[in-house]
Amino acid sequence: KGLNLEIRNSLSDDWDSYFIQAVNDWNKSPALSLSTKNIAIDPDCLSVQGAMIVCNDYYGKTGWTGLNEVYFSGTYIAASVAKMNESYLKGKSDAEKQYVMCHELGHGFGLPHRDENANNPDLGSCLDYTYRYSNNKQPDAKIDFNNLLNLYGSNGNDNTSVSRAEGNGRNLRRQMGGENVSMAHKEMKIENTLFRAMAKEAVNYKEGRLLHQSEYHEIYENDLGDGNRVVTTLLLS
Repeated sequence: KGLNLEIRNSLSDDWDSYFIQAVNDWNKSPALSLSTKNIAIDPDCLSVQGAMIVCNDYYGKTGWTGLNEVYFSGTYIAASVAKMNESYLKGKSDAEKQYVMCHELGHGFGLPHRDENANNPDLGSCLDYTYRYSNNKQPDAKIDFNNLLNLYGSNGNDNTSVSRAEGNGRNLRRQMGGENVSMAHKEMKIENTLFRAMAKEAVNYKEGRLLHQSEYHEIYENDLGDGNRVVTTLLLS
């Protein structure tokens, strides 16, 4: 049980410290066993089956500072992508960048937002909307980690920190945390022709169905057919 996941770092070097900190913070969860792999910088951030890809670029004045795409095959997460938008984040505080990085990784694990009203008291979670980023740079060790345990179960391992020097990491193996889990990363035998199409063609979330909209948050769904879909979550600027 638990989620063993490789997160691939396709970021420019100036984002490494935020990436490493966020992975280490999430890796403290008893439900997660995370490894990292450094890959070539790729602003397109093409999805890879069974892994999370994290990247950054100047994506333009799109209205979002961070974006996460989750590729579903049925109720299983087959891949996920997290993007940091330098068009808004360049020159922002370290706290805001750390918040956005932690936030987008959290969505990649299948977690929702905790509170969408930034004026409410801070929850101490990067999945909380806030103007006070320094109070919400990490996951909440209680509720966020409990939500992960409900999704995946416990991995039963002692989690360790990662660093930029880490190499290929562990082989990927995903297991459900229990029969009632509706979303879990799992190494799926997705039809090759379908996943190649998913990876090669960038999904335009604006062509999808708007599932939810608030002042700071939008969610879109693109139906790829045969039970496959992409859910895109936007953290608005």
